[in-house]
Amino acid sequence: MKFLSVNEHGFDDKFKELIEANGVLYSDLTSEMINLKNNAGVYHFFSISDKRIASLYVGKASKGNKGNWGLYERLRQHTHVSQTDTLPGAISRQFGCTNEEAMLFLSKGKVYLQVVILNENKYSNELLLAFEKYCIERLSPVYTVM
Repeated sequence: MKFLSVNEHGFDDKFKELIEANGVLYSDLTSEMINLKNNAGVYHFFSISDKRIASLYVGKASKGNKGNWGLYERLRQHTHVSQTDTLPGAISRQFGCTNEEAMLFLSKGKVYLQVVILNENKYSNELLLAFEKYCIERLSPVYTVM
């Protein structure tokens, strides 16, 4: 798959920024997410087990057509039991458990979130999507479906 001018749009630099970002524990998400209001970007959930890092889920968020949707709102979905297009939803589908059980598993484990904020004036929705796909291809997350 060929991506939109990777070097021209700084995807390599933004990818490095994403994977070097400080991780926030899944259990601490709600208190940490408020800083992400009104921002667009790409996020990455990963786990650490026995000194091994596993990429779990990559997603993107933009402000949307009405300008009131962004990273904060999208990441909140990953902490609500009723949401299915989320990391807990993907885990529940794979293991046949409830979203609530998946969220409990995530909260008790060493699951972290990394985020890179992308300026929507520079990154159109098309570029955000292309960057998300670029990250998915590089990280091969277990629960993200392309």
